[in-house]
This record gives sequence, structure tokens and C-alpha cells, in this order.
Amino acid sequence: MAVNATNQHVYASTQSTGEIAELGYEPAPYHPIEDVGVLHAISQPETHSYADFQSTPDGRFAAFASAVSLTGYENLGHSEVFRYDSEGGAIECASCGTTLAPAKTDTGLSPYGLNLTDDGRVFFTSAEGLVLSDTNQRLDAYEWEGGNAVGKISTGRSSYDSRLLSVSANGVDAFFFTRDVLVPEDENGGAVKVYDAREGGGYPQTNAAPPCVASDECHGPGTPQPPPPNINSLTGAGEQPGTAPASAGKKCRKGFVKKHGRCVKTHGKQKRHHRKRGSR
Repeated sequence: MAVNATNQHVYASTQSTGEIAELGYEPAPYHPIEDVGVLHAISQPETHSYADFQSTPDGRFAAFASAVSLTGYENLGHSEVFRYDSEGGAIECASCGTTLAPAKTDTGLSPYGLNLTDDGRVFFTSAEGLVLSDTNQRLDAYEWEGGNAVGKISTGRSSYDSRLLSVSANGVDAFFFTRDVLVPEDENGGAVKVYDAREGGGYPQTNAAPPCVASDECHGPGTPQPPPPNINSLTGAGEQPGTAPASAGKKCRKGFVKKHGRCVKTHGKQKRHHRKRGSR
């Protein structure tokens, strides 16, 4: 047997007649593998990459990313996150826009941890505004529960990207990277940190008093009104008939004389009587 190096034809002789047969050559069609998980399984068989393929412990659900439009959504060649349910064999797109608007960016699984919970919920990072409150056109962490039930984990209003780190198997804790300051205890400013969006969690917060704008806003609460001064005044129903007046035992001040137990003002000067000195 011989091979022509130019046209790749193969020449072989038959045992019965000794004739030489020429066999043609046709190259096999090339079909590139679209699933990134399969490519990594071939080139990195000993490396566990969470972004390739994830499944639940019971084997019912599986999550993976693909650029193939498996559900008919117009992804325009961009990667989307899908979930496979072995009970019925349904494949759903977790990251496809609910408004059916064509995709503009790639969406994939986190390479650092879990994206799939035991009950089949899918968490991922996307730059698509999948809910109306996502207005920053940046990467944000999302949660998908099936159908059109999708909600964001990060704020969707930050000037910087936020990315999913991992989610707990029961879905209670969703960890994500962000530069936002989401609690008063965060004193790191715009540095990247990890937050836990915990189901039923959070911190009790007290809103700080706003700074004063005008001087009359900073005085605080007013002081209580003081009691009336004690001026030793007498109060009562008045003098009863047949009783001595209240001023009976008191001396009259200058210019007043006591008359019938009362102090009355004098009219004119009193005459003074002087004894004349006489001789004895």
C-alpha cells in the first residue's frame, strides 16, 4: 500500500489478481465544538472549572453556558446560561432577556464557585438589563428561579461592575464582588469587597441625622418653661367678717399709720407737742 503525498490517494494491490487499486481521499467535514466545557475537558482534564458545567448532587439539574441558541432566543452568537432538567428533558435559558430583545453581551457562569443550587435555581453575572431597576449598563449578579422569575442580587445602579462569586447549595447565601458601600459598617469606600446577599438577613440600620443647612436647624429641642417665681403673695377667698385683718399684727411703713387695725396714709404732718422748760 502506498499514499500519494500530493492528492492523498491510496494505492493498494489485490491478493487475488495482483491488480493495483487507487482509492480516493475525501476530508471529513469540520464541526467546531461550541460547548466550552467540552474543550476544557480535553485540554485541561485535571482542572475543575466551575464555569464549564455544573449539576446538582441528585443529578436532576445541570447548568452550563453555550453560544448555541438552544431555546430559539436570538442571542446573536453571544453566550447564554442554560439549565437542563432531567425530569422531562427541558432546557431553559436562565440569562435570556424576558422582553426577547436580542442579546448584546456574553453571559456565563462564575469560575470561582457554585451557580446552581440544589433546588435548581441558577445564579450568574450579566451586563444585560434583565429587570427594569438595572439601569447602569454594567455587570450585575442575578438569580433565576425558572420561567421569567429573575431578580438582581447587586444594586444595578453602580458605576462599576459587580460579579457573582458563588452561592451556597441551599441558595440562602449569594456572594458577590462589588465596589458599592451597601452598609454603614463598610468603611472601605470604592475598594472591591465581597458581600453576602443573605436570604432573610441584613443589618438593623439607623439613619444618621442630616447635616444642618441653616443655623436655626441646629438648635435642638427647646428648654422647658420655668415655673412662675415665688413673690410671697397671698391667695384666698378674702377676709371673713368678724376676723382681724391680715395686717393687724404688722407695722405700717413710713407715711402710713395704723387705724382700726389697718395701715392708712396720713394726710398732712402731725403736730409735735413739746414741753416748755421752766424753772423750778
